[in-house]
Amino acid sequence: MGDYPPSSITADRLAFYPKSIRRLQSEVLLSKDAVHPTSKYLNNIIEADHSALKRVIRPTRGFQRMKIASATIKGLRSCG
Repeated sequence: MGDYPPSSITADRLAFYPKSIRRLQSEVLLSKDAVHPTSKYLNNIIEADHSALKRVIRPTRGFQRMKIASATIKGLRSCG
């Protein structure tokens, strides 16, 4: 966890997050004071990082033939 362990871990409401945090706290890898706010929307900042990639990928979902999909992927690779 480095020299500065987090004081807050924001995640969605999946059941394994609290269990994992408690385990880290019991192993003294995470402070007992660390909080775990659960929110469906507070984690959206991380998800928003993928928006540029999603704009490129979404139009490619509807290919009917592998030949056209392959040509498009080759074109995308040459652009970046």
